[in-house]
Amino acid sequence: MPDHRVTGLFILGTAFRILSWFFSKNNGGDALERAALAAHWLQHPTFRFIFGVYPPGHFWLIGALALLIPDVTVASRLLSLLLGIASLFFVWKLSRSLYGDAAGMLSLAVFALYGLHIGYSTTSSSEVPYLFFVLVALYFFFLSFQEGWRRLWYLGISGIALSIAGSIRFEAWIVFGALFLVFPMLWKWERVSSGRMRLALAPLLLFGATGGAWPIVMMSYCWRVYRDPLYLLSSTHARMTQVLAASGNSLGYELALIPGVLLVALSPTAFAAAIYGIARSRHSPLQAAFAGVTLFFLAVQTLEIFRGGTLAVARYSLTPGAMLAVISGDGLQRIGERILPGRVRLAHAVIVVMLLLNLGLILAISEAPNRASDKFAAISPLLTYPTRIRGVGEYLRGQMGPQDTLVIDDYNVESNVIANAAGMPLLAGERTYLASSKNDIDVREYIAREHPRFLVYSDLGTLRNSFTLPRDCKQAGNVDGIEFRCTYVNQFYRVYELSYP
Repeated sequence: MPDHRVTGLFILGTAFRILSWFFSKNNGGDALERAALAAHWLQHPTFRFIFGVYPPGHFWLIGALALLIPDVTVASRLLSLLLGIASLFFVWKLSRSLYGDAAGMLSLAVFALYGLHIGYSTTSSSEVPYLFFVLVALYFFFLSFQEGWRRLWYLGISGIALSIAGSIRFEAWIVFGALFLVFPMLWKWERVSSGRMRLALAPLLLFGATGGAWPIVMMSYCWRVYRDPLYLLSSTHARMTQVLAASGNSLGYELALIPGVLLVALSPTAFAAAIYGIARSRHSPLQAAFAGVTLFFLAVQTLEIFRGGTLAVARYSLTPGAMLAVISGDGLQRIGERILPGRVRLAHAVIVVMLLLNLGLILAISEAPNRASDKFAAISPLLTYPTRIRGVGEYLRGQMGPQDTLVIDDYNVESNVIANAAGMPLLAGERTYLASSKNDIDVREYIAREHPRFLVYSDLGTLRNSFTLPRDCKQAGNVDGIEFRCTYVNQFYRVYELSYP
């Protein structure tokens, strides 16, 4: 039975995630796009393997929960909340099994107060559901080398959890590859230490078959339909290339972002403790293997960022962040013993207070008007709209009537986020033209047919391929005889009210 401190941390972590639900916006990366795709699918549900450029697992889980909760946005957010809370248990169990009871409790403290995970536990993004299954897989994988008589069961559960995670996000394929690589080394260590030298063929095949089941199914489907087994991966890569080009960030910024986010979001204390834990891991084969999996994931992610295959954004640090949280407990325990020898409970209390202060500082900076607020809002336990989107949304909410239609430019894949901030329904139908979506007609045709009252335009968006509007907000534009009068402007967007002849 866990002691009262562990129970208290579970309650604290759960409470923060529930409170965040009520105060956060559903603004986590592709959260709204995923919710909209799920809602479209559930209007006429059929068995599907591909949703836009996404694998299907997340949408299947949303669909299952939507059987109980018809509101797709609520169902998709609740899925993240439930699995985010459940992740607390597996972080604790994983760290405890690798590093001991005290380290497990401290890892739980780090993860319970991990602001980025708190915030994304309230969105319809896929990161938190995927991460839950990765944590389950990691726990049972390493447990299989500690309780040998149940090895096959544990490896089977680990592989199945990885396949489920892989059907949600491709990062799980990296974790599977890392575990497959460390498996023979761990098996050899265990056989030597126990004196029973047997081949690892059957357990390795079982883990490979269960963990690799989804990648095989997905690649087979893509080969049959698209004649390209890596169709989804290449589509995602192409999309990321477009988003990266639009972002305008330098390569140095991209490479530094993930480490910077990990340092601040986990807290400098926990991050330093994790580095210390990695350095100490060489003393234990299981700890060394887990550290190796963590470093392997970070290396592959960094390589993809360097190659331009993925965009460096805060939410992509959740996987290495969770792994470092697991390792940090060992480092925090040993650091605490050195700083306050013989006063373990006091050391633990000081660590929790420092984690709370870090979380509070992130929240304070993200909420106060300052130049860094948008950066910190991306890792805050309360997810909000960036300033550029919040301003447009508040303006449109105050101006639009219930029947007004709207055109929204595609800058940084934010069309649907602006629509949500403006109070438009998830499936707005003909009322909204989102330039980031696949549309049946050109934007000029939509304007001529639907006569939208407002248009949100960005000089960095995609609508400039159809027409250009004056950069000076005091100067009206004219397209196809329609007057575009600028009524709101910020650094990235201008809102135009359209007058028709």
